[in-house]
Amino acid sequence: MSETKGVERITEGGIVVNGKEYEVDCIIYASGFEITSSYQRRIGFPIYGVDGESIYDHWDDGMRTMHGLMAHGFPNMFLCGGLFVFQLGPNYCYGVDVQVKHVAYTLSELMKRKVQVAQPSLEAVQAWMGDQLSSESSQAQLVLGGSPASCTPGYYNQEGTQERYRDVRLESYGKGLVAYGRVLDDWRMAGELDGLELTSES
Repeated sequence: MSETKGVERITEGGIVVNGKEYEVDCIIYASGFEITSSYQRRIGFPIYGVDGESIYDHWDDGMRTMHGLMAHGFPNMFLCGGLFVFQLGPNYCYGVDVQVKHVAYTLSELMKRKVQVAQPSLEAVQAWMGDQLSSESSQAQLVLGGSPASCTPGYYNQEGTQERYRDVRLESYGKGLVAYGRVLDDWRMAGELDGLELTSES
């Protein structure tokens, strides 16, 4: 693994990286991007499940969901957003639209079936994680830094440190947004709400 840890310092004429100065004409600074900081810091409010467990503790080592949208132990909760299922790069608005369409369908079906409580089973979460961690999906996510040991130190893997490392492969669907959309389409077409534990109204 490379020993570089990003920019060391800025000089009058350039940028020093790994002990070498590179001359530049212009430096553009960007701020406000915290996609690798803690979930609690980014979301900004507490979320507790049925047993009083914080979702931040539940996801301490990486997100565990079904379809990147629902978590076991946190019933009737849907989470949409780019970091949950698809890689950086595709059209963000379209990606969220794919998710929202899926959530709308699910809620509609739950209401039709008079379901009061819905959450993914542990088995469904494990199956989704298995798909996320499959060799095909993992290979596609190397850009995100599959582990501190497999990628040069940088923003996405906390400068290559082991401390507080979580598996980022669980946060982005490595096979891509089109493949992700197909998974959701197939699930809806089946019409069985497969993987959900349902409690109907009495």
